[in-house]
Amino acid sequence: MTIRSNDHLDLGVEKRFLRLPEVEFVVGKKRSSIYRAISEGKFPAPYELGSSRSVGWLSTDISAWILSRTRVQLRGCYHND
Repeated sequence: MTIRSNDHLDLGVEKRFLRLPEVEFVVGKKRSSIYRAISEGKFPAPYELGSSRSVGWLSTDISAWILSRTRVQLRGCYHND
């Protein structure tokens, strides 16, 4: 599969595959939440990385998902003193 620069958001991110522990850290979700969101069509599906059960997520897919999230401000966390 060839990736062209206009296929994904160009965030200055190296295009590489991320394994599950790194995806969990970057998005702040655990394995079960990630796979539930995948089954609901709300999170990018991983790519098979060979004939074994190894999978990985394209870094640009994860970056695009992060940027697509609605920004939520927490109330009462910051004071204007």
